This record gives sequence, structure tokens and C-alpha cells, in this order.
Amino acid sequence: MLLALAATASTAGELRGDVSLGHPPDEHRAHVGDAVIWLEQIPEKTERKLTRTPFRWYWQRREPPHLTRIVQSGRNYHPHVVALAAGSALVIRNEDDVWHGPFSVSPTRGFDLGKLAPGRADTVSFDSTGVVAVRCDIFPDMSLFVVVTPNHAFTRPDESGKWRLPELPAGHYVVHAWHPDLGDSRREVDLPARGSVTLPLRW
Repeated sequence: MLLALAATASTAGELRGDVSLGHPPDEHRAHVGDAVIWLEQIPEKTERKLTRTPFRWYWQRREPPHLTRIVQSGRNYHPHVVALAAGSALVIRNEDDVWHGPFSVSPTRGFDLGKLAPGRADTVSFDSTGVVAVRCDIFPDMSLFVVVTPNHAFTRPDESGKWRLPELPAGHYVVHAWHPDLGDSRREVDLPARGSVTLPLRW
């Protein structure tokens, strides 16, 4: 559902909260930080503000665009979950002493990077929103989840479950939270022009 978000430049609120995984098995309790929280839609002005590049003088060197990086080591992907906005790219680097074969058959983004030798890296772009499960065709137990969000209003909780989104104009928002073990949770919230709203996210 498309949502009209009315705002003025002088007003902004804060949306924050905490994530609880309920009562999953003990091995999941330490991974609350694997959750990703994002907004379904934000005003275009807010998106431009979140993606604005820092001011630089004409003689200063232009910095290359930031790319999210994943490392393969110990026959695992590090980190296990990564979030990025649609249109972004991801670098996967093999820092192991063995070859790896990153690939995905996810409908959101399928790819096959072939065999990555130790010390080599490759880049994958993600244009569609959704969750992309990445595996290795040499070591099937390796897994990486790429959560591709529709905008740059996303965040990750800390290890205690606390999270906070960037400042937002007043409006009605749809909040999504996703966890690799528990799936997607969806909430709606009204944010005032000033102050903050605390939104607990539970599965």
C-alpha cells in the first residue's frame, strides 16, 4: 500500500525500539543482531538526505563510493547477514586458504561468481528488493543473507536488541523486521513531528 507522508523541513521525529526473538532455542538467543529493520516507504526528500555525499572542495580527491564487504574465512561468510539499499553493490572477498564458489538461486537476485581463489574478490549488484540467500557450491553449509531494502532508512539492532532509525518527518510508516531464523514481521506506526516513538518488535 502506498502511503502519503506529509512533512515540513523543520520537523523530525525518531523511531526506535528493541527486538525480541521470543523463546527460540538457546543457540538463537545470541543472534538478535542478525535482524534487519527497514521502512517500506519514505519521502523522496528524506532519501536524498540519507544518500547525500559530504561536501568537498574542488581540490579535494573524490572518494570512491562505499561498498559493503563480505569476507569468506574459516569456511563461513562474515558477517552472516548484511543489509543494503536497492541499487547497491556487494564485494565478496575470499580470505580463506581454500577456493570458494559464491552463488544464489534466489528469485530476487540469482548469480554465480564461479570459483574464487584465495585472496580474490568479486562484486555483485542488487537492484530488486527482497532477501537473497547466498551459498557456496564447494562448502554447502556456508550461508549469507543479503537483505535488499527499498530505501536507505534501515538499521540493525545491537547485541542487546536496541535499534534506531535515522530522523524522519512526521507521518505514517510501515516497519519491517526480518530475521534469518524467524522470517518477516510487519508493524505500522504514526510518528509525530517532534519527539520519538518506541516500537517493540516481537516474533
